[in-house]
Amino acid sequence: MLSATRLLDPPWGEDQEFFAVQVENLYRSEKGLKKIRRSHDDPPVWWSDTQNLLDHTEFSPPVWILLGRFKGFIPGVFDKLADIPQAKATYNPFRKYKEEEQAKAKATPPSP
Repeated sequence: MLSATRLLDPPWGEDQEFFAVQVENLYRSEKGLKKIRRSHDDPPVWWSDTQNLLDHTEFSPPVWILLGRFKGFIPGVFDKLADIPQAKATYNPFRKYKEEEQAKAKATPPSP
C-alpha cells in the first residue's frame, strides 16, 4: 500500500491521486484516446496525449520526484508500466522517466 500522504499543489491532492491519474492516462493512451486528464477535477482539464509530463515545471513537488516515489513504492509495477512501448501508448510518463534516468546514467562518468 502506498503510504505517502504529502499534499501536492493542485491539481493533485496527494501522491496517490497523482499516481492514479497517470495510470489512467496511460490506459487512455493505450486505448487510442488522444485526450488525457490533467487531474480528476470537475470539470476535467484535458491535455494532448503527446504531452511530456516531465516537461511541466509548474508542479510542486516536481513531477520527476513524484514518479521517483511511485518507482520506490511499487518498483515492479513501475517497471511494467515503463516497458509499454511508444507504439502501444503515446503518453507514458513512466517510460519517459526511465529513458531520462538511463540517459543521465550514460552521461555520468564512472567514479574513480
